[in-house]
Amino acid sequence: MRALPRSVFLLLLAVYLATFNGPAILSDGEASFQTTSALARRGTFALGGTPEVEEFLRPKAREEGRPSQGPVRVFDDGERLYAWFGIGQALAAVPLYAVGAGLAKVLPAVEVVHAQDTSSGIRRSEYWAHLMVGMRNPILGAWTAALLAATCLRLGVGRRSSWWVAMAYGLCSFAWPQARSSLSDVQATFFLFAAFHALVRLRAREALGRGPSRKALMGLGALLAAAVLTRVALAPAAVALLAAAEVELCLGRTRRIGRSAGARRALVWVGLPLLFAAGLFLVTNIIRFGRWDDSGYALAVEGGLFRGDPRPGLMGLLVSPGRGLIWMAPFLVLAPLGMQRMLRRGERLSVWVPLFVFALSLAVAAPLEGWHGGHTYGPRYLLPALPFLYLGVGQAFAWVLEIRGGRTVLAVLVGFGLWMQVPAALVDTSTHNDLAMQAAAMEFEVDADLGWADANEVRFERTLWDLHYAAPGAHWRILRHRLAIGDEAFPVKQIFGLDSDAQVTPGGPRGRGFRHLAWVDWRRRLGLPLWPVVVVLLLLVTLGAIRSRWALDRRGS
Repeated sequence: MRALPRSVFLLLLAVYLATFNGPAILSDGEASFQTTSALARRGTFALGGTPEVEEFLRPKAREEGRPSQGPVRVFDDGERLYAWFGIGQALAAVPLYAVGAGLAKVLPAVEVVHAQDTSSGIRRSEYWAHLMVGMRNPILGAWTAALLAATCLRLGVGRRSSWWVAMAYGLCSFAWPQARSSLSDVQATFFLFAAFHALVRLRAREALGRGPSRKALMGLGALLAAAVLTRVALAPAAVALLAAAEVELCLGRTRRIGRSAGARRALVWVGLPLLFAAGLFLVTNIIRFGRWDDSGYALAVEGGLFRGDPRPGLMGLLVSPGRGLIWMAPFLVLAPLGMQRMLRRGERLSVWVPLFVFALSLAVAAPLEGWHGGHTYGPRYLLPALPFLYLGVGQAFAWVLEIRGGRTVLAVLVGFGLWMQVPAALVDTSTHNDLAMQAAAMEFEVDADLGWADANEVRFERTLWDLHYAAPGAHWRILRHRLAIGDEAFPVKQIFGLDSDAQVTPGGPRGRGFRHLAWVDWRRRLGLPLWPVVVVLLLLVTLGAIRSRWALDRRGS
């Protein structure tokens, strides 16, 4: 059983690493990295001691504007600076930071070249640490797909179907573009789904009459705690999984062997890591923001982050051309069929938990002022529900293969999924958004009384509903212009359909050409050889292919 998930992990890791973003000045990603850097260097969550903080993040935190803007907040003394993000995001990256720090000692010349480059407008530091911490999302994204394959296997899905569904999740949904980014959603998704996988394993042991060990129970609690510490908005989903554990481990045991007291006591071990995480959460809130109930977003909430009417966000997350879940993960059309088949055979855990996680993710994201997730690709706030929903896809996959025309249906879904995701790797989302906002300022008129930030927000949301601006169509047109013309002056008539001869250009060096890719930046800016990267990627592909063939061919479905 382990060979198949590992093959998925190796193959997807190769794709994700080949296309992931290199070190860049993006507010959220840089603030998250600087928290990890401060923890590793100084043992504190307070940002400081690097040029990125002093020249970029600290001035940004002091800019005037709405409380919901910016990734960092200055403490009351005007000096201490903290990132908004969950502490779990920073803590999980410390081991990767340590690897990067070790590489910096072995290859210090690269650090010197990196520090001398001011093309981004500020001085830079810690190249190797940035690079290694940046690999966190590719690793966890591929690992999530591997867990999806393993969970499908435990739920009775055939080997071939489990492999294909996991690969479809990894390559034909917005899980791929998200795994290339530096946002916290990928890590939070991994921990939440890993907790569900742990619950499925515990249930299997209970069914065999073998009670769960304390270590396994505490592991389940630790995974839920890590998900919430990474992204506090996942607390409702974590509660849903706890309720599922109560039903499966306690009520299930009562039905089978007539005892519940032992199982209920066992759940105490699940709660211990959660209690520890709750204490850590409250203490760090006080240290960072002066209030036990402020995790960094209190000012944003008080400033209207939740605007009340969820309908625009709900429709935008589900069907808008630029963010709609149905377009960004087309295989989900099979999920209802698979869930129906699971209910018929009495498999309720893998139906109700995904539905609850999906509903709770929608309920949290839809009322947000920034329901779209900012300048990213796909409905990022729904990413935690995506692997759960693909369990239904797994149950439907084998059945669709057997019906007449089923292979054609699956081929169409694969083709459409790749068509949606490939341009997100070849054209950076930030570049697309930069060009789109320049063109939108020419086309869309807004209320003159709106401030600059509010006007931009109105235009940005309109671009998500306009097919001329929405991804991935605009990504493909940007790519075609680059390959055919070879310059960075994009005619708005060709790219966005405006009746104008004006041209727009990316605002910074990272947005030009393919420099958003880590290995293009590695070669062009730092002058490093590509052969070590190629060797590592080929090794991953080769090992993944060998394991896939062994798992699928020798052992069968």
